[in-house]
Amino acid sequence: MAVDWRNVNNWHWAEKNATDSFFGLLEEKISAESGVSLAKKEGDVTITQRKGRLWVVMDVTLTLECQTEAGTVAVCVKDLTADTPRDEMEISFEKNTLTQKEKLEKKKKIEETLFNAVEGSLKEIKQKHGVEKTQKPSETPREAFTGKKEKVVEENLATTRTLQMTECFSTSLEKLYDALTNEQLIRYWTQDGTARCTPTKNGTFSLFEGKINGVFTEILPKTKLAMSWRDSTWKQNCFSMAELLLETKDKETHLRLTHKGIPSSEEKNVETVWKEHYWRRIKNAFESRF
Repeated sequence: MAVDWRNVNNWHWAEKNATDSFFGLLEEKISAESGVSLAKKEGDVTITQRKGRLWVVMDVTLTLECQTEAGTVAVCVKDLTADTPRDEMEISFEKNTLTQKEKLEKKKKIEETLFNAVEGSLKEIKQKHGVEKTQKPSETPREAFTGKKEKVVEENLATTRTLQMTECFSTSLEKLYDALTNEQLIRYWTQDGTARCTPTKNGTFSLFEGKINGVFTEILPKTKLAMSWRDSTWKQNCFSMAELLLETKDKETHLRLTHKGIPSSEEKNVETVWKEHYWRRIKNAFESRF
């Protein structure tokens, strides 16, 4: 009997990079429209599977070429997301001789063409990745979703790495600190209704359906968070130590991370977790609202 890969053994967090698939479909659909072509594309499109649900995280910038009576005109569409409304697309015309009336008419045409092309491409991607798959007895649910073999990390602290990075956030120190410690806000940016966080010394935290968990070892409000930190695939009782330092610089909040004791084979994975599942999610969820 087929096993529902979307909700097995309480595993609900896996991702696929769908950038190439999306751009391929988008170019095909735009090209079907007379007088419009996709000249340049930048950005990322990710399909996320969690708790029996698929959704798209998308942030792309496109350059279109439109044929007019005056010749070819380049049009830039910035910061396009999966849920950008048709009438809120950031469309700008590069050097051209179009009148204001012609620009408005062309803009309306582009909005319609691009909105339909994006909507259709995302629908096809979701259908493609949403087909139920059979999980083999030897597979974890994430392996069934990603097609990649997962292993339990069993390295000890004798073979560990230290990760250091600094990230800038266009918000106040107070609001960023709240985003990292307030349980309701954490549930919002992780989209995990079961996330837990007790921001006190010896308080525990659990994010992404228990995928990431640990214990706070030191807290200086709005200044420092130190914690033992582990991925659920690591060997039992294998913890690393992460320290977050916050400070205000040039109207931004700088967050400096020092993460020690990472199993050597997990260094890249841990870096991805911080960049993609902490920093990017916090920015996407909050920066436009702060």
